Amino acid sequence: MSHTKPSDIGILRNSTDLLNLARRRVAARIDEHVVAEGVRDHGASSVLDGLVALLRHRLLHDAQEDADEGEDYRDYPVANALLTALSAEILALPETPESAAAAVEVLRVTASVQAELSLRRAQHAEELEQRLRAPDAFQLLIEVAHDFRSPLASIL
Repeated sequence: MSHTKPSDIGILRNSTDLLNLARRRVAARIDEHVVAEGVRDHGASSVLDGLVALLRHRLLHDAQEDADEGEDYRDYPVANALLTALSAEILALPETPESAAAAVEVLRVTASVQAELSLRRAQHAEELEQRLRAPDAFQLLIEVAHDFRSPLASIL
């Protein structure tokens, strides 16, 4: 893992500032949706914060590997939509020469995380396919059906 070069500190500081501004805008959109639709957040704000922390870590440390700080927010179904919303907010910001360089850096890191998401989803689908082809696949299907039925029966 390489560390930030002194010549890049200004750009990276701007990158994290842009990322924080985009996070605030996306969080405001989540809040507006929650209020307008009268629905619950369902943890989208927490996932957003976790993804921003991951992006910030990668921006500051130029690292592909992540700090092992607990929950991996990339596994949440809403993660890709939140990363797309962050990218859209970055692109919507006014452009100056300094902010353009910072925006490119944030978008590069965001795109790399989105590529990882796509790869992970493909791997999960392949793992599921392999498990369903295994000799004990029928038993797995029975367990899944039971797991669904038990909570539904207790509710009804």
